[in-house]
Amino acid sequence: MISITTKKLEGDRGNIEVYGGNFKTRSLSVNCRQDIKPFGVGLSAGWDKTDGFRENDDRDKKRIGTKVNYSPSKEYSFDLSLDFDKEDRGMPGLPAFPTPRSRSENETFGSSLLCQIRGLKSGTHISRFRRGSRNPDSGLETVLNSWSLMEDLKRKFGEINTGVDFAIAEVSGNKVKTKQEEKCGIHLSKDHRFENLPLTLSGGVRCAYYSEFQEVVNPEIKLCFDRDNFSIRTAAVKTNNAPSFLQRYYESSTTSPNPDLGMEKAMNYSAAFSYHPDKVFEGGITLFYNRVKDRITYVCGEGGTGGGYENFGKVTLKGTEVSCKWEPCDSLEIKPSYTYLSAKDDDTGKWLPCKPEHKAKFDIRYKPFVDLTVYLDTKYVSKQYSRADNTESVPGYFIADFRADYYLKKIRLFMKIENLFDKNYLYGDGYPAPPLTWKVGLNYEF
Repeated sequence: MISITTKKLEGDRGNIEVYGGNFKTRSLSVNCRQDIKPFGVGLSAGWDKTDGFRENDDRDKKRIGTKVNYSPSKEYSFDLSLDFDKEDRGMPGLPAFPTPRSRSENETFGSSLLCQIRGLKSGTHISRFRRGSRNPDSGLETVLNSWSLMEDLKRKFGEINTGVDFAIAEVSGNKVKTKQEEKCGIHLSKDHRFENLPLTLSGGVRCAYYSEFQEVVNPEIKLCFDRDNFSIRTAAVKTNNAPSFLQRYYESSTTSPNPDLGMEKAMNYSAAFSYHPDKVFEGGITLFYNRVKDRITYVCGEGGTGGGYENFGKVTLKGTEVSCKWEPCDSLEIKPSYTYLSAKDDDTGKWLPCKPEHKAKFDIRYKPFVDLTVYLDTKYVSKQYSRADNTESVPGYFIADFRADYYLKKIRLFMKIENLFDKNYLYGDGYPAPPLTWKVGLNYEF
């Protein structure tokens, strides 16, 4: 989808970006904006095409979007956005079980109307997608269509934030009967700031009714302690995640449908500490503990057959995230981070697929000259299991990406190299990652 974010300035402005790279990669995008208060109009369009690094790995995507806003005063505003994109791509399959003639065609349309009328905020969202998949070698032919209408209203009554939402969605296709589902919900929240302490206590509840799933009540509570140079934040939040139409009904050469997929429910606990004594250094650590029931997870299939989404009975995800940023001088910034994750199925004791135990990043930004900035981003990912029974796994890997930006007034020249050392590695689901990939281009602002 396309997102256009603008400041309320009069006049016209925008940018054009074009780049090319290996594997016959090329891209062109245009963004422009015209403001004549109290009106504003924006337009965005783009085209991306590549042959990919594998047989039948090509992609051709076109997109266009527009945004119109009307803001006669601070109390009234209306924003209408329309977005459309179309993509045709190959589906090469797993290396051991290639699908050289499998294709996928996707069309997506979305529109949003955001209104503010004094204290009332309204959001109306309409979307539609068409997903098609075909593989003449296996006789697969799938077409899935869906549309949805969502409405949410928000208003503050005194110190209580309130909101209601409603959604209706329909799915149809050549392998699924027309099916319609509804959802409605309400949410309430309130913040309390203590007078003599730098503490803020927030509490709330979200209630939702689903036509196809069980109704849910999700409370949440948060406590924040803020000082000048450090903060502590704790939270206990209950959440739910309903499976999408694509997860339940879409079939391709790499994915099998699961119409019996259930709702995911979780209880999430977290505690975060951040410290920023000066402009040179800042850091933080986060502890998290999540208990999830019927977690929705993609699981690879056997013998080259398409994988699919499954519910795991009960899983526990717990771990720690540590990060910091150090700027010893204006021209140099260093950002290391590390994540430890324990992700296990409580019923079997097996590790969840596509969940590495260790992830580490070390990023450097260096500005040798006023107009030149270079970036070096490195990442390490440990071994991951690709199957729920832990009988297959992919090894860990270390990769590096390089980027350089050079500014000439309104023109920015850029170069980016991903997988700088041309490492041969696999994603957690067993699919190969791209080799060294480069692109060069320019961005012109007007």
